[in-house]
Amino acid sequence: DAAVPPVPPPHAKKKKRPRSSTFHLDYREVFHKSNVPQLVASLNGRVVTWNDFLLSATGMSPREAGNLTVFGMVESDQLSDLYAMVSKALAYRPGGAGRSSPPPGGGGGSA
Repeated sequence: DAAVPPVPPPHAKKKKRPRSSTFHLDYREVFHKSNVPQLVASLNGRVVTWNDFLLSATGMSPREAGNLTVFGMVESDQLSDLYAMVSKALAYRPGGAGRSSPPPGGGGGSA
């Protein structure tokens, strides 16, 4: 009989692999080459950059995208929900209360 290796518990921590010194993650490249429409907005809601997939998905021109605000992209009856999400995101402080990432729902702290 061959010895059967023990099965690890379902949530066992995986050993961290050493990061290759030649690996470099370029976040700008990931953002701009993504197949998901994405944009970045300033604190006042003005769209400051976007990826090409946003333009192809929406049919907007770069000029139109540059004139957008996130608040203008949301239906008026959903604005209060958007303001609440933005408020939570701005109030969140990483590492607070033993957390290193926001809880489900996209925020932390109180508005």
